[in-house]
Amino acid sequence: MFSINSDQNVTATFNATSPTCQDPNATNYGGPLPCTYPPGAEPVADSCTVNIVPSAVSISANPTSVTYGQSSTLNWSASSAGSCSASGDWSGSKNTSGSQPTGALTQIKRYSYTITCYGSGQPASNTAYVDVTASPPATSNVTVILPNYCFSGPAATVGWTYSDPLGSPQSAYQVQIDNQSSFNSPEVESGKVSCSNCRSYFSGTGILQFNTTYRARVRTWNAYDIASPWQEATICNGTDCQPNGSWKTPSHAYPNVNSPYQFTWSPANQTIDKPIQFTDRTLFDPQSNNKQWSWIFVPAGGGPGTSNSQNPAYTFEEEGTYQITESVRDNAMSSGEFCTGPTQPINVIKPIPIWKEVAPR
Repeated sequence: MFSINSDQNVTATFNATSPTCQDPNATNYGGPLPCTYPPGAEPVADSCTVNIVPSAVSISANPTSVTYGQSSTLNWSASSAGSCSASGDWSGSKNTSGSQPTGALTQIKRYSYTITCYGSGQPASNTAYVDVTASPPATSNVTVILPNYCFSGPAATVGWTYSDPLGSPQSAYQVQIDNQSSFNSPEVESGKVSCSNCRSYFSGTGILQFNTTYRARVRTWNAYDIASPWQEATICNGTDCQPNGSWKTPSHAYPNVNSPYQFTWSPANQTIDKPIQFTDRTLFDPQSNNKQWSWIFVPAGGGPGTSNSQNPAYTFEEEGTYQITESVRDNAMSSGEFCTGPTQPINVIKPIPIWKEVAPR
């Protein structure tokens, strides 16, 4: 008995006689085959048996890599086989050739699909693989919140929204801020930061410059370490925001009326009906011009309650506690915008009586 591939012939030798056994149609599975003998040879058998092994089984998957929930299609074929069966991530009897979709693949893994086909000899098998990867997460609603320049130099807080089609949590994020739309050389580069609950990032101070336009972008990673596409900021809240989510920093630093630059006054003891001199101590940038002042006295106390002088003198006509607030602005600020310093209280009292000793008469 011989085993051959279906597209081969076999020669059997019996004693000194060599009959040739052929399978001209490659369709017999172990049955008698016609034999021929050399002239004058004495036959010792009138037939021989050949077991035909199925040809190599082929199977393929298209595509071989899909994202979670997608499907692939399997195609297979085998010649000279009577039946086939499936194993691995599929099962059941199969025809000797066919095509079948895998259906939605919902595990993050490598799926294997093995097909085994049988003839009268040894079975033949082959395997196709489909790799399933997670879909990338989505980074959206990237928002830039600008600081109050009355208290801060150029800076920005960048926030975002994270979502994932599989519900996979955020594992990391990356934020960049650049004065070029290409982001080739960002001034602020967070790098990949591992954090599941983070949804904002502060640029820090002393990095961004005045009189410069900036853009921000963010990307995030899910628990499968798959990154989302970069998402540029589309929302900006604060002074000098641009329509496309970018922003321009002020031309120079805003006036500083906070400690230790808040106003002072004299004399130290304030009494009614005597002017109190208020002195502005605001720190202005060297490039500052078009300076303006605005003072508010609450309650008015007999005066107008306001002043636009740099160093006003104000008289209170009634005793009591008054709240005084100074606001300033210059050319770096938007129209109508002021920096307001801390409100300071002043106690105004009646004059201390002057006692004069009179000699008795």
